[in-house]
Amino acid sequence: MYLSDLKRYNLSNIPDNYAQFLNAEIDLSAVTRRNYLSDVRHFTHWLNAQGFHEPQTNREYLISEEYFLSYVGYLKSVSLPYRSINRKLSSLRNFFDFCLENNLAGENYAKNEANIKVKTVNNAPKIDLVQFDEAQQETIQEFISIING
Repeated sequence: MYLSDLKRYNLSNIPDNYAQFLNAEIDLSAVTRRNYLSDVRHFTHWLNAQGFHEPQTNREYLISEEYFLSYVGYLKSVSLPYRSINRKLSSLRNFFDFCLENNLAGENYAKNEANIKVKTVNNAPKIDLVQFDEAQQETIQEFISIING
């Protein structure tokens, strides 16, 4: 979003405007609309909690890719179940379509963010490894391999 458009959109009114956008999408169920809106509200509340700053120049968009990537990092760091993270990513993919239509973002930042997959080792119970760093993941996988013989 360009600075000249800030009178129309800000973080406090984006969820309401996004709700109108969702209501126009006839192929979405009521549950999907509710979930998308809930996830976008979570994102905008997180932005506010991070000390979100509105753009200072006409060349900046209201929501930057840096904010999105920081949010994804946050989701992964708080040990949310992978399904919750994936739902939020799905919601944000739709949300950034809205952002593009309304010149709030430069691109759909969430479009290329892959869903998290749960890894299994030798038919062992599924373990959500996303909450661990790479070295910890390798240690866990080695441990499971040793146990399974």
